[in-house]
Amino acid sequence: MKYIIAYDIKSDTKRRKIAKYLEKNAIRIQKSVFFVDTNKIKLQKILKVLSKINNKDGTIHCFSICKNCSRRALFIGEIKPEVWIY
Repeated sequence: MKYIIAYDIKSDTKRRKIAKYLEKNAIRIQKSVFFVDTNKIKLQKILKVLSKINNKDGTIHCFSICKNCSRRALFIGEIKPEVWIY
């Protein structure tokens, strides 16, 4: 399944740790927005690590992207095609 993970974290230190972790486990599509194609078990692990880093110092969102939604996505500018190919 495909997911979008976005965050708004107040602490610079925590924000850097989250970005560094996600860069190893996902594809950055914007400054604080990442794409991950994984199974639910791996996603739960990712979210658990992010939760420990964040410790309620901001917000982390995770949105699932179904096949139909992915096909209907619209883009302006450069995109990373590997992100959206189902």
